[in-house]
Amino acid sequence: MSDRPTISKTRFIGGCQCARRLWLETFRSELAAAPDFQTRERFGLGTQFGVLAREHYPGGTLIGATQNAAARRATDEALSDAFVPAIYEAALQHEDVLVRADILVRAGLGSWDLIEVKSVRNAREVFVLDLALQYWVARGAGVRVGKAGLLLLAEGASLENMDADPAGLFAFEDLTGECERRLPEIAERVAFFHEVLAGRYAPDVPMGPHCREPYECPFVAHCSLQR
Repeated sequence: MSDRPTISKTRFIGGCQCARRLWLETFRSELAAAPDFQTRERFGLGTQFGVLAREHYPGGTLIGATQNAAARRATDEALSDAFVPAIYEAALQHEDVLVRADILVRAGLGSWDLIEVKSVRNAREVFVLDLALQYWVARGAGVRVGKAGLLLLAEGASLENMDADPAGLFAFEDLTGECERRLPEIAERVAFFHEVLAGRYAPDVPMGPHCREPYECPFVAHCSLQR
């Protein structure tokens, strides 16, 4: 069993933004600023959107375990159960990278469609990276992936009135080809991030526009004090 720190989806995306952020989130998370009200509100809407997305693929099994080993065991059981049509929050691990896939949908012939839920209308680069990581992990974990895509907010739908027309709330964007194309990139990033986390100290990365794109880094205040 590896003694390397596990890289989650959140840590991976943080690392794509800044290697220093990855290291700090892994070893010094207490230095992060608490999310502001707008961020918490956005997370809340995203969570509600995600719950409705499960109803779009009904009858599935929710992997509720929070402990990694228990979640992976429950996921393996669900994957092997022919009567499970979908899995929510499936726990998949490969090369010490652990992801919780929003939705896996049984697609026939032993394959599963991988769906990442995002409560926005357009597929941003960071969302594609997120999905490509899950695709890489799922493949490495032995899951036969059919399609991989983003379940987005449909044109004309509103987050403020999600319950009004759940059937018209979602739009699926198939990104299987893009995920396949990015497999070498994901593998390279993962290898580099493991090197970063093997370091005793946080890498010295100058502050710049990346501190606020694609997300506001929670370590901006800490890094500012170090300069």
